[in-house]
Amino acid sequence: MLSSHFSSNSHAHLSAINSGTVAPEFQKEDFSRVVRRIKYTNSGQYPVFNAELYQPTPPPSPRVAQTREWIRYKELAESAIEHGNFSQAEAMWLSALSEANQFSSTDPRLALTLENLANLYLSMNRSEQAELFMRRAIDVNTEIYGPLHLQVANCLNNLGGILYNQRRFKEAEPICLKQLQIYESVYGSNHADVGMATNNLAMLYHAMGRHELAEQMYQRALQIRSRALGSSHVDVLTLRRNYLNLLVSMNKGQEAQELMSLQNAMPIYNLRDIPHLI
Repeated sequence: MLSSHFSSNSHAHLSAINSGTVAPEFQKEDFSRVVRRIKYTNSGQYPVFNAELYQPTPPPSPRVAQTREWIRYKELAESAIEHGNFSQAEAMWLSALSEANQFSSTDPRLALTLENLANLYLSMNRSEQAELFMRRAIDVNTEIYGPLHLQVANCLNNLGGILYNQRRFKEAEPICLKQLQIYESVYGSNHADVGMATNNLAMLYHAMGRHELAEQMYQRALQIRSRALGSSHVDVLTLRRNYLNLLVSMNKGQEAQELMSLQNAMPIYNLRDIPHLI
């Protein structure tokens, strides 16, 4: 069994994006953290927009009004999430989406809204809706930035994680391959994100029973991630455990023992004692 540590880039930061020129920024984290990242207590509290706080102004133009409404719904959604009120956050993000749909189809605010809806549904364990909105976010980001942009790769990574968690491995494979292609084209062959995407493919092939491909990907991912993160980093330790389990399942006892001897941060077990983590 694999350690459930499919790597991923998380949802876009929820900092205000008030124009159509700023691309949302992604934080890199493992997919298992994405699906568990919001653990607030649902207080049922959320701020209510108070029109009395605003001084009368001349009626804004339609575009300005749409922008203000989008910002207001976005801020209310963010505050609802902070209070653990996911149902209110959903309503506010959907209202923001109604406003964003009136912008240009290449407006980054539309992509940001779709991505946050997808990640909200993921946090609510509503995978079908998460997949739907993430696929649309990929389409919008591709139209905005082109097919080989990091913004597209980040969304592909989240979609790959959704499919992996649902054990839809064959569907996830081309998604993960495309993500790796983009990272390699942007960063070169030895960047930390290339190692993350390679590890995703290793886990995917391992789960599919394609052991030779999994072994190649584990070897490459281990080399890149050890150099980028350090040999004692928790993600590297998890990668080594998964690779070790693969070697044992392939009856490559000598290679497994050699890997264990290099794992200074892990106790040395007999092969029969190696834990198969879920």
